[in-house]
Amino acid sequence: KWTDMIQDGDLRLGSVIRVNGRIKEGYRGLELTAEKIKLIRQDSGFEVKDTLIKDISDGMDAISVKGRILEIGDVRVFSRKNGTTGKVGTIMIGDITGKIRVTLWDDRALDIESLAVGNSVRISNAYAKKRYNVVELYVGSHGQIEPIDEDVPYEEKITPIRDIRPDGFYNVIGDLIGIEPVHEFMRKDGSQGRVVKIRIVDATGKINVSLWNEHVDFTKELDLGQTIKITDAFAKVGFNNEIDLSVGWRSNLELLKK
Repeated sequence: KWTDMIQDGDLRLGSVIRVNGRIKEGYRGLELTAEKIKLIRQDSGFEVKDTLIKDISDGMDAISVKGRILEIGDVRVFSRKNGTTGKVGTIMIGDITGKIRVTLWDDRALDIESLAVGNSVRISNAYAKKRYNVVELYVGSHGQIEPIDEDVPYEEKITPIRDIRPDGFYNVIGDLIGIEPVHEFMRKDGSQGRVVKIRIVDATGKINVSLWNEHVDFTKELDLGQTIKITDAFAKVGFNNEIDLSVGWRSNLELLKK
């Protein structure tokens, strides 16, 4: 059986095989259900090619990527429609070209417990898709995440305000020059939301920043003239055709100087 070939180490990365089976539509496209596998040869020169984060796009599959862990979220247990329970957790990784959020499912989510911020990891056999118009990585039962003895370089890029363009995520540092009153509103599902608009300035320009929901509480510790760092804010065209930043669920705020 081919499962025995895997356990015995005969079937591994680089193996050249002939497969007979049935093709069907799967969760992420066509899948082949193997009925017979024959090992042709071992390719000793085979190496997994890692993808740079900037080159990951929606719909890619079988992705291998190396990155430094920047954030680690909690593992959450959820119930599926069939009555079974599952587990899901997220991390953020970065390399010299950018960063990306990674969602890990079930057994892979448990791997988070052995990881720490600053560790370098390799993720194998992941797939990419958009969530809220942002490409993310997903690692399921066929994927793998493992620590590596390598210092993957990463540096948070700070964008000058004058260089911000619509429909992208940006990191900025600026001095606070304005805070408007908090606005509360009702969502379509009946829950209550909050938003507050602030204005910051750097050496290149000024920009309005909207803080949503839990980020509103950040303004309680702010005074005019303080310097703040905003990461992963989304730029869009606001009123009067000015570019605004939106601080939402994937954004972070940090007070740098009082």
